[in-house]
Amino acid sequence: MMLPIRICIACILALAASATASAAVRVDAFFNPREIRMGELGTFEIRVQNARGSPVIPPLPPVDGLVLQPNPNVRQQTSIDNATITSSLSYAYSLRATRPGVYTMPPVEITAGGETFRTQPATLVVREADPTFNNAIFFDLELPDTLYVGQSTEA
Repeated sequence: MMLPIRICIACILALAASATASAAVRVDAFFNPREIRMGELGTFEIRVQNARGSPVIPPLPPVDGLVLQPNPNVRQQTSIDNATITSSLSYAYSLRATRPGVYTMPPVEITAGGETFRTQPATLVVREADPTFNNAIFFDLELPDTLYVGQSTEA
């Protein structure tokens, strides 16, 4: 009885391995959102799908007018749909603009599994800040003279 179960498990693992092996590596780069206003934050994201091993992403080239944080937020995702296994690794760099304009991130070369892949250029539009929007918030609170850490109070 144990032999058929072992054969079944081996078949499932072989099927999963073949589904993973047949999935093509895909590399994308994009700004999210694609348009921001001055004072807003955005992200530049590089997504690598179905890579063999850990992708190597070089430092991003500087883009005049954009300030990108050097350490990305890394997110990994794996999904199994029927017999298809898809893995995705995303690198999200926070950014802000120093002036309005249209900015283009040039292609970025990524090495994964011994192969080199190149992203497409990505474009970000930065508009002037909305003069009617003021994101400053002020509160006028009346609090007790003494507060303790963890103490709740009514304001």
